[in-house]
Amino acid sequence: MIKKDFPEKRLVFVVAMASDKDHVSFAKELLSGLKPEAVILTEADIGGGKIRSTESSALKESWIKAADELGSRSMEASENKTVLGSLKLAYKILSDDTTSSDSGMVIVTGSLHLVSSVLASLQH
Repeated sequence: MIKKDFPEKRLVFVVAMASDKDHVSFAKELLSGLKPEAVILTEADIGGGKIRSTESSALKESWIKAADELGSRSMEASENKTVLGSLKLAYKILSDDTTSSDSGMVIVTGSLHLVSSVLASLQH
């Protein structure tokens, strides 16, 4: 859907996932169709706490592995422990490119708990 509706859009992903998910397969699925400039791996409360949340460092390893397996290692992968910090970094990456008139798009994915946390952060 994103590739079809926004084929030229610059993308940055913000990702958090539960520990019981297949992180590499998820990353490969997204990276096989989209080419983000950056992926920011973060941590969000899953089901009310961090116990089911995957550490951002483990997610980063999974995304790098997926990118390497697909031969698409041109993206930047970074970690940020907080959701708000991850959003700020995503917007900074998109705004740092002054050569493009395209403002880009931040894609928040991996967990509905992350999406909920992002919506709460944006309301404050």
